[in-house]
Order: sequence, then C-alpha cells, then structure tokens
Amino acid sequence: CRSRGEQGMSVYVHGHCDAAFAPVRAVMEELLSSGKECGLAVCVMQHGKVMLDLWGGHTDATKEQGWSEDTIVNVFSTGKGLTAILAGIMVDKGYLSFDTPVEELWPEYCRNGKEGTLFRHLLTHRSGSAALDKPPAPGIVYDWDALVHLLEESEACWEPGSKQGYHAVTLGHLVGEMLIRAYHRRHPDRPRPTFSALLEEFLVAPLGCTGPDILWSPRVGDGAHR
Repeated sequence: CRSRGEQGMSVYVHGHCDAAFAPVRAVMEELLSSGKECGLAVCVMQHGKVMLDLWGGHTDATKEQGWSEDTIVNVFSTGKGLTAILAGIMVDKGYLSFDTPVEELWPEYCRNGKEGTLFRHLLTHRSGSAALDKPPAPGIVYDWDALVHLLEESEACWEPGSKQGYHAVTLGHLVGEMLIRAYHRRHPDRPRPTFSALLEEFLVAPLGCTGPDILWSPRVGDGAHR
C-alpha cells in the first residue's frame, strides 16, 4: 500500500506495507493527524518477509525534526521476553522447575525478607525485589556481579508471592542469575556461563540467528537497529 503522500494527499505516514496490513497504516495516520501521537514507526515481518515498514510524524514535541526511515528510538523490556523464553527452555530441559526454591541455587539472595522465594516468583514479578534499596551507581547495570550483589543486599518490598509489581530493571538479573546457577550446577566442570552465553546455546544457535549481544546496544550506522 502507498502512503497518502504518494497519492498527493497530506503526508502522515511514509513507507510501504502489504495490502493486508492497510488498516495498520490507517490507524497510524489517524493517530498522527489527530495529534494523539507526535511520531511513530512500526515494522512487521512474517516468515522472514517484511509485511509493513511505516513511519511518520516528528521526533520532537516542537515538530521541527521529521521522523525518517532510519530514526533510532529506545525500546523497553524487549529482553524480558527472551529471558522468559530461555527460562522455559531450561525448565523443559530439567535444569530447574518453576517451583524451585531460590535458596536451593542462590542462598545469598534469600535474606532481608526474601526468604521463601520460588523461581516462579521471579518470573512473574511477584518476588518483592521490584527495586533496589538505593539507586545504583551509573553504569552498574552493565556489571552483572555487582548488580546481583545489590539484589542480595536489598530488602524485599513485600513478602515473596504475596503481591505483584513490575520488576522493571531487576527481572533480568533475578531470573538470569538463577539460570546461570542452574546451568553451572549441572555442568560444574565448565566455566560459569554468562547470561548471553546461555541465550546463545539454547536460543540463538538452535534458531540459526545472529545479532548483537543482548546486554549491549546494537551498532549504529550500519542498519543493525532496523
């Protein structure tokens, strides 16, 4: 399908899409023309084929900078889905179960109100470790062991399993540390793996995928971000 600009009408959305996805473009145009959105983009692939790649609007509230085909935007929580998939694979392979007590693999964590935590509590945002006791130092999210230590020291925000609250910046390390320890328990003769190494072994390699390390930003300027 063509954008309105290509038809000589007001330009709201650029790019291309399969006719079956025309309603998506229509919604994007409505959001932009109504002012509900300043700028946006969406790309959908089906069986390896790009079905739609659309963008429009502006990147700033003053609407001075137009949204382009290569505009880079930040994304949130995309790693949580991969983390959950990896957890499911490793549970299926018997490395641990959803009801494995965290203390069984990670006893250092189970203190300061975090006793009785199960692996399922970490996965379902019910562990009580939704936040750290104090703001971490800049860049510490890139130091796996340092952040894990802060999680061990922090007090639970609630009794594990009793409530649910979004673990925005802690879920990956909570689940990931359990998976790392479960793997190392079965393979004590091997070096302790990184979380990315587990993704490579159980998810990336079997699917024949390639891409940047999940813990680091993709390359900018070579199209990797698209």
